[in-house]
Amino acid sequence: MSGWVMRHGESLLIGHLEEESAKIPASPRRLTDVQVLSWLGVPLIVSERVVGALSVQSKRPYAFNENDQRFLELLGAQIALALENARLYEAERTTRESMERLFQAAQALSATLDLQEVFQRIL
Repeated sequence: MSGWVMRHGESLLIGHLEEESAKIPASPRRLTDVQVLSWLGVPLIVSERVVGALSVQSKRPYAFNENDQRFLELLGAQIALALENARLYEAERTTRESMERLFQAAQALSATLDLQEVFQRIL
């Protein structure tokens, strides 16, 4: 069901897994074997791109409603934003480190005309 949420980028609220089996988009493993009766899943979306899914389950039937869905969607939006910020920070850090290495190599190239010494400094 999480896979369906991610593929379609839509939330899915199932009040009772056994009673609403027609609403279940895929053949999930038997969640009822672990006594899960209610399921709610929302996509994690960044810039119109689904990057994951967030789901909650309950042993009680009809444990979640539309208010819970809206709350989970808001929480999912914040989680997706935090994930994207972490990804951007890591990309910036990697780029900065590469630029520092290029700057050091440029300094080594301009410091001497001896090719062996240039290679040694770059390495």
